[in-house]
Amino acid sequence: MTEQFHAYPELLKSRRFWGYSLTAAFSAGAYYAYLGGAAYIGRELFDLSPDVLGLYIAVPTIGYVVGNGLSGRFSMSFGIDKMILVGAVVTVFGMTTCLFLFLSTNPIPISFFGCVCIMGLGNGLVIPNSNAGMMSVRPKLAGSASGLGGALNTGGGAIIATGTAAVLIPGTGALTLILIMLVSCVMTILTIAYVIKRTQILEREEV
Repeated sequence: MTEQFHAYPELLKSRRFWGYSLTAAFSAGAYYAYLGGAAYIGRELFDLSPDVLGLYIAVPTIGYVVGNGLSGRFSMSFGIDKMILVGAVVTVFGMTTCLFLFLSTNPIPISFFGCVCIMGLGNGLVIPNSNAGMMSVRPKLAGSASGLGGALNTGGGAIIATGTAAVLIPGTGALTLILIMLVSCVMTILTIAYVIKRTQILEREEV
């Protein structure tokens, strides 16, 4: 345990470790925000009964499971950074579509929960590959990276979820939640783009 804590300063000095950690945190944060606000949206906007609402809330899990399966199948072939980037783009596509539907049509439950399922698919590509990226930065410190990265992931997600719950008050509507989730997804693209750029710089320095 002591050795694990001693490894933290070295990991915290790595920009790539921070990049992967923040990528995972923002990706998970979008989902945590959803968990913090979905029940409110289901009750206040769609007037769903508790049993039906429970089924709808579980729908995005299907997307995440599919994304995880794709990660296991293709990450070795395409590389973790590309998989993360593709997943991040998918999450933004899902939430942008959700925002468009809410602004241009009369929203129905599937227009919200279906789009979040697409976001879940992207998260299934982003999160496992981001976790692998954290551990690859310093392979000898993989155990410490997993523990520290998991703590940052959970902490970041909790902050986003708490903030979401605080702003979702009667009268705010679904757009507030959708925008929070969309911003979190966009940040996922920015952080993985930084990791890719940083990796390219390090590779040029080694040549």
